Amino acid sequence: MWGGRLEWLETVLAPQLAAKGLPCKPLDARPKIPPHLIPIWDAYASLERDRPLTMGGPGPIPFSSIDAYARRYGIDDLVEFDRFRRLIMAMDSQYLSHVADEMAKETKKGKKR
Repeated sequence: MWGGRLEWLETVLAPQLAAKGLPCKPLDARPKIPPHLIPIWDAYASLERDRPLTMGGPGPIPFSSIDAYARRYGIDDLVEFDRFRRLIMAMDSQYLSHVADEMAKETKKGKKR
């Protein structure tokens, strides 16, 4: 997602732009995550590394990885686990949709050449 760029944006680019009276659009566009959802965001960041990669692109995060993560971190209530699973899968669905759109754009560009 933001990776190592966040520190650079906050400490280098934003102050340079502010000195010129300009906004730092990438920071302004950064998603605002409600505090109660930060643990879910952190879980997703860990779980996305378990996704299979194929020649067709990334696959969804496996249920087994979500289940193992939940067990490791004590999410053992069935209702709580189901909420956790649905949130992770919803985030993953959005990511996979974005990747598919980007791949389609690249394919379209390649056909125009």
